[in-house]
Amino acid sequence: MKHFTAHQDAPIDRKISGDLERIAEKLCMVLPAVRALVLVGGFGRGEGSVLVDPQGIECLNDYDVVVIAPRPALNRLDLPGLEKTLADEVNIWHVDLIPIGAGELGHLPLTMLNYDLKRAGYVFYGESQILDQISLTADRIPPLAEAKTLLFNRLISFVEGLEPVAEVEYDLKKNLFLKQQLAKVVLAICDAQLLEQNQYFCRYQEKVDHFADLATAELASLARSALQEKLSPSREPLQQPFRQWLICRVHYLQSLMSVTQKVLGRPFDSPTELAAHLVKLSPREKFVYMLRRFKHGCLGYRPLLCACLLLWAEACEGVEQFDSCRLERLHKLIIKYFGSVSRDPWEMKNRLVEVWYHCPQ
Repeated sequence: MKHFTAHQDAPIDRKISGDLERIAEKLCMVLPAVRALVLVGGFGRGEGSVLVDPQGIECLNDYDVVVIAPRPALNRLDLPGLEKTLADEVNIWHVDLIPIGAGELGHLPLTMLNYDLKRAGYVFYGESQILDQISLTADRIPPLAEAKTLLFNRLISFVEGLEPVAEVEYDLKKNLFLKQQLAKVVLAICDAQLLEQNQYFCRYQEKVDHFADLATAELASLARSALQEKLSPSREPLQQPFRQWLICRVHYLQSLMSVTQKVLGRPFDSPTELAAHLVKLSPREKFVYMLRRFKHGCLGYRPLLCACLLLWAEACEGVEQFDSCRLERLHKLIIKYFGSVSRDPWEMKNRLVEVWYHCPQ
């Protein structure tokens, strides 16, 4: 039996196998032309995050499923609606469907997703050898631009997980959510700094082992803690959560600035200056009407939203301490593009998270 987690536990594997069977059944009903369904991400690599305790088995990762079928058939799918239906069916937070045309496999671009698909994807339905058609060779690694995209993608994880100190310290559910989100951010930093050294590894364990050789002692310790949280999560609360977020903030912003400057070939004096650059990239029309659903690491029409999240992260300078100038700049941007909101930093954060996940159709 395929192992989906580091636990290599039969009940966990049976539960996830059952979920995948139900996903395949539903997808085949709406997409008879499907050639293969491939599980990628943590569960595909055998490193999925699962809580196992007397309360039962709870999957903390999404199910990331690559759907390989003729492109015209894929284009007719209502992906957001189908994802919600599947998530409800298997009782998981989200099912992420990643469509790839069957005729595109031989010339896929070198991205983190496609690299991981080739080397660590698990075909759970359809043509078992279909990934052999992907021509990406092991001696090529994703370009540094992929690290930039990943770090911007993690902005939502980084900002969404933080709550007012009274809530994140005493609400266990919010505390555990922040712990998971910070683990994702730290592992993205690992990917980014390894790619800066022309190294890339699919699996968490390899990634952290190699990263520890080049990172500072503090960052290496954060990476090991993130690895433990991803492979064997627990309901043990994160101690001093706000302080832990602030420590990660320093390393995250440093990594984002370093990678972005190298990719764009220009310096930025601060995250605020980078945010101003992103605002200039945005459409001049009312941005709310231009939003599309953020999908699979593509920044797309979202530079302004990333700029706002970046400003919020930089404005948070201490436990419940915010820089008033950056908050005022952020407030004006939100008012202009996303509608009325108070000057309370938490209300501004919640508005940005809402826009990220619930874009207009």
